[in-house]
Amino acid sequence: MLMSRLSSLVFLLLAAFLVACSQTPVGPEDVESPPDLAPVEVPGQEPMEEPVEEEPMLFPEDPLAGDQEGANTLYYPEDPFADPNAEIMGPGSEVTYESMWEREPERILVELEAPPEIPTPDEDFIRRGSEMALARLKARALTEELSRTAKVSIPKGPHTMGSILPVRFEVQNPYGDRVELLPSVEGLILELDWTVERWLAVTGHDRVVRHRYFKVGQWFVLDGGQTFVEFADLPLVLEGDPGAVWVVTVDARIRCAGATLDEEVLPVHQIDFRASREVVLPKGWQQFQDDPYQQLEALVTSPAEEVDRNLLVCAALLNRTQAYRAVDMLLDRLEEAPHARRRLTMTQVLQWLTDLEIGSLPEDWLRWREARKMAAASESP
Repeated sequence: MLMSRLSSLVFLLLAAFLVACSQTPVGPEDVESPPDLAPVEVPGQEPMEEPVEEEPMLFPEDPLAGDQEGANTLYYPEDPFADPNAEIMGPGSEVTYESMWEREPERILVELEAPPEIPTPDEDFIRRGSEMALARLKARALTEELSRTAKVSIPKGPHTMGSILPVRFEVQNPYGDRVELLPSVEGLILELDWTVERWLAVTGHDRVVRHRYFKVGQWFVLDGGQTFVEFADLPLVLEGDPGAVWVVTVDARIRCAGATLDEEVLPVHQIDFRASREVVLPKGWQQFQDDPYQQLEALVTSPAEEVDRNLLVCAALLNRTQAYRAVDMLLDRLEEAPHARRRLTMTQVLQWLTDLEIGSLPEDWLRWREARKMAAASESP
């Protein structure tokens, strides 16, 4: 009991001593500072001056601090702006007009005593520009007129695969004055494009484009009303499966370096020809040309698969009236075809005759037939 009271008394005395120590102010003289380093003198060099001790910067007042005790007596322990090379621009500083011209600026502009005379295009320059614009208009008109008369001619078909197709190119001069096409360094070039749309026997068709270039061996000089004529041979040969029917389109153009109309040189660069289009069939197609509709009707029911290509050949030989009848006949017999391959061939023939991309599924064509019948019934009185 006595020991516990003594312990409590010792604890209270120790606490009172600590509180008294904390309330005693401690000044700078009470803190022991480390000794200053003595300056080192270097021979031939003046001793360094001791740095002047600056007062610490007063920390700005905190507007949110209110009247708290000691709010204005705090000192920032270290000045972050103590760099002597730093220039501090406080609020209210501004760049004045005079400070922009503290030194003489470099003068680039040179003032003239009298207003200069601005040169205007001379009459020759205006005349040359007008002549060029007029020459372009004349060249455009000449190109359009010559292209309007230019055409590609092919003998009427059908033609046979593997044969040579003669092609005729002709251009007529519609003017009363002489027209001449001026060749380039390579001469007058005739560029020929021929496109083969190949229809396969069972299903599908594709398109192949070929290019050929010819050097025209004669001068293109036409008086008023005269016609320029040139010929070329086109071999009807194609790599791979030849298919059943071709649609061959021949297009061409003549490339030149210019043209003269009544001895005036014009910037004409090419003359375009109107294309020509013909049908090309496999060898032996002549056996179906007498009555292609009856031949097609008989081939539909034939079980032999090797005759599938002949269905498209017969369809290509039909006239317009026979083609309408053939469409109805093929739709009526589509479900009665002897085998699945024949049904595919019949849908291919239907695409050829109708020029519709419905596909190769027979049910799609049967739905199209029903929609066609309903549309015809609604239009009838």
